[in-house]
Amino acid sequence: MFKQAGVTPPTNWDELRSAAAKLTRNNVYGLSMSLVKSEEGTFQFLPFVWEAGADLDSIDSPPAVSALQLLVDLMKQGQLSRESLNWTQQDAITQFISQKAAMCINGPWNLPPTKQGAKFQWGVVPLPKGTQAASILGGENWAIAATSSHVQEAFDFLKWTQTPQPLKNYIVTDVRLPSRKDLGADPVFQQDPNLAVFVTGLASAKPRAYGPNYPKISNAIQQAFQSALSGQLTADVALKQASGIIKPLLS
Repeated sequence: MFKQAGVTPPTNWDELRSAAAKLTRNNVYGLSMSLVKSEEGTFQFLPFVWEAGADLDSIDSPPAVSALQLLVDLMKQGQLSRESLNWTQQDAITQFISQKAAMCINGPWNLPPTKQGAKFQWGVVPLPKGTQAASILGGENWAIAATSSHVQEAFDFLKWTQTPQPLKNYIVTDVRLPSRKDLGADPVFQQDPNLAVFVTGLASAKPRAYGPNYPKISNAIQQAFQSALSGQLTADVALKQASGIIKPLLS
């Protein structure tokens, strides 16, 4: 599709707009991604805010508005399906695998189904940059219950799980990314060129570390991008309303 459209993988937002326009043809969308009203949608949207140079304490700023407006424009112009408002990340990658979308924004957990299902040449590139590069951290968290009678033993075990060899064994078996920078250069994470893009991206990736009110914050973000993308509100009004909810919740 890229060859037929005469484009190369986009490296910035301007190139993303141009590529999405040229790749949208013959009932194929230029781009697929999840913008569903759930944490999956927030997970996909936040990197655009960060790439614009904004954050949740400036979610109503012009840079943040430009991030949302980028997606609004792609949807208005028919290059991003309105169904993305209902798509999970799995739905988005399915659109790509079935050749109904030329590009897909997704995570390394969907490399295995793509390898298995895609009957065409494909590859991974970093998320196109705004004013800066950005990505987002997922994964799971360990915890020790407050009622545990073996807190020290549990903590010793958790420390052991994060030492290089046990951690490497776990994340290789479970197809995850290394949570230690010193493991990122290990050949096992570099031999697959597609996985290596995600590993390299960890350098500019951020966690959703916004304090104990994050579920409420995320819900406000979801309301904002869904309202703007569905045409109920403009991008600036949607984010201004979200800001009124989010800023008092930030710790």
